[in-house]
Amino acid sequence: MQGSLDLLVLKVLSRQPKLHGYAIMTAIKHISGDVLNAEVGSLYPALHRMGDRLDPCRMGRQRHRPPHSPLPAHRSRQKTA
Repeated sequence: MQGSLDLLVLKVLSRQPKLHGYAIMTAIKHISGDVLNAEVGSLYPALHRMGDRLDPCRMGRQRHRPPHSPLPAHRSRQKTA
């Protein structure tokens, strides 16, 4: 269900506000009696998304530069003589 991971994270952090990512994963698993397992591939993007929503300074900030971003047009052409 969309948004349920966010709610679980908020519930964990309301009880233990200083937890980091791995501890949040462990707490979700423990609280649910080993029924729920927050995977790294879903938890960390959710944490970043939530952080972007809560911190206006981070809104719209690009996290990662694309590995092979093209050069601007004026720099990508080689001068011919």
